[in-house]
Amino acid sequence: MNKTRQWAPNPYAIAQLLLDTLDIESVYESSGDAADKFLLGAFNVRGEQTTLTEAVELFRQLAVIVGRPMSMAEVLQLAEAKQLAQVFAVEQLQRVLPYLVPLKDAEFQPFENVPNPNGQSGRTWFGDAGQLVMDNASYLDPVQGAVSNCYLISAMIALAWTKPPSWEAGLRSTRFNPPEEASFEWRFHSDRGRERSPVKISGRIPMNAREKPRYARSASGESWPGMLEKAYVMKMRAADAKGKEPTLADYQAIERKGSTPPRACQVLAGGVVGGEILDTASDIKLFSPRAGLVKTSGVVRRPVMAWTKDDIGVKDRKVWEKTGLWPNHAYALLGVMPSKHIVLRNPHGVATTARRGYATGEWQPVDRDPVELNKNGVFAISPALFFKHFEDMGWVEHEPQSRRSSRRGE
Repeated sequence: MNKTRQWAPNPYAIAQLLLDTLDIESVYESSGDAADKFLLGAFNVRGEQTTLTEAVELFRQLAVIVGRPMSMAEVLQLAEAKQLAQVFAVEQLQRVLPYLVPLKDAEFQPFENVPNPNGQSGRTWFGDAGQLVMDNASYLDPVQGAVSNCYLISAMIALAWTKPPSWEAGLRSTRFNPPEEASFEWRFHSDRGRERSPVKISGRIPMNAREKPRYARSASGESWPGMLEKAYVMKMRAADAKGKEPTLADYQAIERKGSTPPRACQVLAGGVVGGEILDTASDIKLFSPRAGLVKTSGVVRRPVMAWTKDDIGVKDRKVWEKTGLWPNHAYALLGVMPSKHIVLRNPHGVATTARRGYATGEWQPVDRDPVELNKNGVFAISPALFFKHFEDMGWVEHEPQSRRSSRRGE
C-alpha cells in the first residue's frame, strides 16, 4: 500500500491545453455525455489509432521518464513524445509539456508575474484567491488541476466528507479572510500524526489567463482546495528553495516525490494510516457494518480513499471508454449502497456517463443528504467493477487506539 507511483495526469487539464482554450467551466457543469465528447475531441481520438486511455498513459509515461530538466527539443525526441506526435501537433505538445515535465527552456516556462487577460491558455501567473469557505467545506468542492496529485485531492474530498475534528479545527483556525487577512496558514502532521510547525503562505494562487485556478480549484468558487494544495507544495519544496512563491518546478515536485492517498490524508489532518489490499470480489464483506469500515447507513466512518491498478490500461486499451475508470488514479470512497454499489468521487470533479455496472439516480443514506450520482465526479459502481480494477484502499483513523479496527496491507 505504500508503493510510490507516478499518478495519472488530469485528462481534462491536458485537454484544455491541447485545445488552447481558456473556458472549460461548462465541462464541469455539463452532463457526462458532453464531458466525454469534450475529451474525445480534445485528444483527437481516431478509431483504433490511439485510444484516449492510451494517450493519457503516454503522457504519464513521458512524465515518469523525464526526471531531470531537459530542453523541449530533447523531450520531443523521446520515444513516448514521438508517439504522441503521431496524434497531436508539435504546438499542442509544447503547450502541455511545461506542466508535465521539468524543462530548462526559459521560453517554455508558463509562470508570469503580472496578469495578461489576452494571453493563451498555457500562460500562468499568481492571482488573489477568493474566500476560503462560503458555506461549508463540501466534499463536492475539490477539483484536481494541472498537476498529477489525485492522491492529495482525493484525501481532501474524503476529509470534507467525514469531517474529523482535526480537519474542521484546522479550517476554522486559518483566519484567512481576504482582503483583511491576506495570508493562509496550515499545520501539517508527521507520520505519527503529530502536528508540526505551521506553513504560512500568501493568499495568491496560480491562475490561467481567464483568472481561474490553474491547479486545485473548488466547484463552488471557494479557495480552500487551492490554498491547501499550495501550502502542501510549499511544505514539500526543497529547504534551500529561493523565492516567496512556489514555482512550476515546485508543483511538479509533488508529482515526482509521490505519496499515497492515506499518507496525504494523514499529513493534512493527523491520525493513523490503515488500509486493505483488494484481492477478490469476496472482499465485499469489507463494506459490511460488522467490519467497522461503514456505518449501518453505508457511509464510511473515516476518510477512505481507493486507487486503481497501474496495468488496467495495458490489459484493456479502452478501459476508460468501457468503464469510466482511469489507471493510476485515486478516488475518495464515500460508502456503499444497499444494492452493494460502491460510491466514489473522482477528483476530476466532472460528470460521469453511466456505463455498464453503474448505479443511476440518487444514493440516500439515512444520516446524510441525498447524493446525486453521475454528477460532480460522484458515481457508484458494482463490486465486480470495483474489485477488478481497484488495487488498494486506505484510510486514516482518528479514533483512540482501543476503538480501531484491525488493518491489513499497511
